[in-house]
Amino acid sequence: MFNTKTGIYIGLFYTPPDGGTTFHSNTLLYITVTSAKGVDKQELAAQEVKQGLPIHAPFVSSPLKAIAMALAVADVRPGETLYDLGCGDGRVPIIAAKHLGSKGVCIELQPDLCVLAEANAVYNGVAEKVRVVCKDFMEASLNDADVVYTYLYTSINERLSRKYEKELQEGSRIVTLDFPIPGWAPFKIRRFYDDRGYLRTVLLYIMGVSNPSSWRV
Repeated sequence: MFNTKTGIYIGLFYTPPDGGTTFHSNTLLYITVTSAKGVDKQELAAQEVKQGLPIHAPFVSSPLKAIAMALAVADVRPGETLYDLGCGDGRVPIIAAKHLGSKGVCIELQPDLCVLAEANAVYNGVAEKVRVVCKDFMEASLNDADVVYTYLYTSINERLSRKYEKELQEGSRIVTLDFPIPGWAPFKIRRFYDDRGYLRTVLLYIMGVSNPSSWRV
C-alpha cells in the first residue's frame, strides 16, 4: 500500500527463519520501504516540527546489530518499560521483550505500521508484554518509561527534549540511533559498523545527568 502523506510504500514479506540475527529470534514480519519520487522526507519532517504538526518521520527500520547495541548501552532489564517513539514494525520493543524480559510500548502514527507492529508482537509471542499505541508520540504520555528509544531526525529529537524534561523521571534513559539530542550531554557514545558495514552511532542520555536543566545550581 502507498501512503501519499509520507511517500512510503509498504509491502509485507517474510524473512527466512535462518536469517542469522544476533538474537536467533523467530521470523519477524518485516516491511519494505521505497521512497516516492520528489518527496523530501527530511524536509517534510522539519516543516512539521516547525509548524507543530503531527510528525510523519519516514520509516527506516533499525538494523538488528544497532538494536543489540542500543539495548546493551541502555542496559534494559527485565520488568522495565521501554518506549519506542515511531516504532515502525515494532522490532525494538519486541526484541527487548522477547530476549531481555522487558515490557514495551510501541508508539506509531501510521495505522498500517501499527497493524504490522501488533502482528509482529503476536507472531513472536510477546503480545501480552508489548502494547501498540497508534497516535502522535508528541501526544503520548511517557511518565512510566524507564527507557526511551528513538531513531529520529535531530530536529525531532530537539522537540522531544522539551517533552522529556516535563514527563520523564530522574534516572530514565534515552537511547538514540545516529541522531543526537541538541544541547544535551550524552552519558555514553558507542560507534560500530552495522549489518551492512555502515558506521553507526548509539547515544545514551540519562535524565538528571544529560539534560540541561539538571546542570543548574
